[in-house]
Amino acid sequence: MAKILLVDDDVTSKIFYENLLQKLEHNVVTFSDPLTVLSQASADAEFLSGFDLFVFDVYMPELSGLDLVKKLKSYTYQTPVLLFTGDANIDDAVEGLRLGAHDYMIKNFDEPDKFCQIVGKALSHRKVLIENAKNKNSKINTTVETRSNLMKVVINHAQIASESDATVLITGESGTGKEIYARYIHSESGRSNEEFISVNCSAIPSELIESELFGHVKGAFTGASHDRVGLFEQANNGTLFLDEIGEMELHLQSKLLKVIQDREIRPVGSSQKIKIDVRLIAATNRTLKEEIQKKNFREDLFYRLNVISLKIPALRERSEDIPMLAYHFLNKYCDQYKKECRNLTPKSLELLELQKWEGNVRELENAIERAVIFSKSDLIEPKDLKLNLSILNENSDSLFQFDRVYSLKELEHVYTQMVLDYNKGDLDQTAQDLGVSKRSVYRKIKEITESKAESTPLN
Repeated sequence: MAKILLVDDDVTSKIFYENLLQKLEHNVVTFSDPLTVLSQASADAEFLSGFDLFVFDVYMPELSGLDLVKKLKSYTYQTPVLLFTGDANIDDAVEGLRLGAHDYMIKNFDEPDKFCQIVGKALSHRKVLIENAKNKNSKINTTVETRSNLMKVVINHAQIASESDATVLITGESGTGKEIYARYIHSESGRSNEEFISVNCSAIPSELIESELFGHVKGAFTGASHDRVGLFEQANNGTLFLDEIGEMELHLQSKLLKVIQDREIRPVGSSQKIKIDVRLIAATNRTLKEEIQKKNFREDLFYRLNVISLKIPALRERSEDIPMLAYHFLNKYCDQYKKECRNLTPKSLELLELQKWEGNVRELENAIERAVIFSKSDLIEPKDLKLNLSILNENSDSLFQFDRVYSLKELEHVYTQMVLDYNKGDLDQTAQDLGVSKRSVYRKIKEITESKAESTPLN
């Protein structure tokens, strides 16, 4: 849940977008008059620092959203600004982005999902800024553990990668923990005492990412009131992690390729080049070879990045790690929320191990955090996990436990009898579960009866 400041003089749109943000469980503070916002900010120095996102209408009678951006940037720089308007004007959009706004959109009550997506990206961008601030001047201490033979190979390759300065490309589904392995490589390398800078290429607007990566000089564009050091320069002698590299636009890919080749950058608006020594690690959940065929990714950049490749397996491919990860997150969130529920019941562990985990480790972490929040005892019960409990019944031993090895013909009889018993003699349900006609069930019952009459053991 984020705290969002919404400033809009149009009552209808203000109520619409306020309700939309509240449905996303955000805490929304609204104003109709931007001058009131400035007045409160002047009276209370801490007022603006509590917000995670600013959402401003562009056209307001007393003060425009663009002017509001200019004035508020003197109070805070880590809070992204979303500008929206009922009238499309490309000049205003460009001006807003140059002033430092995160994004610009046209109001459309028929496209609430688009607004929600833009808000989500803006909040992700804020996390990037905060994370980089936390990492500044601090050594990263990262450890990785596993019980999976598949993951042991990955960790071994990561360890080998850390012994060189070669560029690394980490691939894997979303939520598998690609950044963890980037941090691990950095922490085990000779650069561990230097900066580790992380940037999500999909979370920063394309208009701003060049300045974000390479920096800019004062006067480079409207609103550039001072020099800005880019992330490459911040990471000098350390490691720069480019997450979601597959989302980077082609024109920027060519500039990144040149930086890798020449080991130098040129800030936006500058004629001077700056030599850099940066270890580059990139990650993506896309298949870059397919993106190359679609002309979405440069082949020459791919080979520059793919000197060492690490593929992080999906969680469902390393289910041995689920109990260990579950207890790791359990302890983490028990500490965070000051709870005593530090154990999982056997059924809870079974439920976790049976999930498909399409969202991988991130989804597992969310499930454990949610369980800790909802738990009322010192044990995490299956109901606390808020997952599909029917999967436990579907995988119950009562239907699949056999006392010996049967021939296929015998097994057909045995299993039919088990399903029939499970459904308490309901022929229609048994036929449905077995995927056969009711007539076929009758025939199987007759065969079973005849077999019993001949004293052939079925159970």
